[in-house]
Amino acid sequence: MQVATMRSRSATSGAAGLVGARRASLPSVVVVALSAAFASPASALEREHHVGLDAGLSMLKIADKSTLSACCGIGGHYVYGLTDAFNFMAEGTFSAVALKEQLADEKTPHTRPTTVSHVAAGVAYVLDVLTYVPYAGLLVGGYALGGGTLDSTLYLPGAEIALGLDYKLTRKWTVGLAVRQTIFLAKTSTYPSYTNVFARFEYVWGW
Repeated sequence: MQVATMRSRSATSGAAGLVGARRASLPSVVVVALSAAFASPASALEREHHVGLDAGLSMLKIADKSTLSACCGIGGHYVYGLTDAFNFMAEGTFSAVALKEQLADEKTPHTRPTTVSHVAAGVAYVLDVLTYVPYAGLLVGGYALGGGTLDSTLYLPGAEIALGLDYKLTRKWTVGLAVRQTIFLAKTSTYPSYTNVFARFEYVWGW
């Protein structure tokens, strides 16, 4: 009789302990479930597509001019996820770097354009950190400098260092800031640098 009573107490104690453990674990389960529901998914993914618009500041340095030729530009871009870490990038822009550049007299240099347009493509390394996605890359392309005091449109090859930070609003929409520093591979002494600082807005699909 005593043995049966002890077994009954042991069974009751074990059942109570199991119920207590389940009750204790319930808050943890809820926390994990809520975290999973509201966590922002990583999204620099392989085979992901991005198409977007760009707008911002464009600055052209001209060797024989004491101030920057700076105004505004617009553009578009396409990005494709080659792997989780590397993206293919293609971009095109049209920028007004000066509102007025005229031949005032014969001493005015014939080196001062009012517009710069370009297309370029390359690869960027992407570090996906939840909603913030920094990247760095290298692009090459062709540039057209026109208008102003130029005798004709000037076509130049260039290499472009790409830096940026994207912020994922949702899985489908992203905003960001992009900096593009171009080194012309011809006429470098005349045009030492060309810089774009653009805000970006893009649509994402394919994940």
